[in-house]
Amino acid sequence: MDYIEEAKNILSENGFEWNVSTGVYEKTITVPAESPEAEEPSEEELPPVEKKLSLSFSILVNEENSFRIQIAEAIARTLKLAGIQAGVKAVSFEEYEKAIAEGSYDAALCSMALPENNDLSCFAAPGGICNTGSLEGKSLITAISVSETYEERKEAWFRLEGYFRESLPVISLYFEKSSL
Repeated sequence: MDYIEEAKNILSENGFEWNVSTGVYEKTITVPAESPEAEEPSEEELPPVEKKLSLSFSILVNEENSFRIQIAEAIARTLKLAGIQAGVKAVSFEEYEKAIAEGSYDAALCSMALPENNDLSCFAAPGGICNTGSLEGKSLITAISVSETYEERKEAWFRLEGYFRESLPVISLYFEKSSL
């Protein structure tokens, strides 16, 4: 089974249904009702309401980088095959940097240059792209830098890789150059 079919199966297993007219998976959920007129929460309980969710988001990209725009468009096309609507939001570099700094994006296509000494601590530092608010990422990166033997370093990298797979602060799509 290919990854598109696997994604569709996971969505179906989790209560999403294919909308034939839009080509996007949707799910109806029940949420607490809120009175839009009330300034403060009411003592009176309102009945819950049903809300339809569709899987859609935008991919933020710097409009000055045509290569990344093409990649974002290819990602959006692939996600559409899996029933997920993804649009590409190409903005100026200034808007892009601001959105990244504020965390005001659904997904962003970014690049990062690994330092020559492979010290990744800058990525987990406050404001770093991998700073998820958890100390775990930073401690795993620190473990790599303080490891003394090849085996310790190898084990530390495996633990960091596992953390990335579980928390997904970033997903590496490709390396532009063949060496690190």
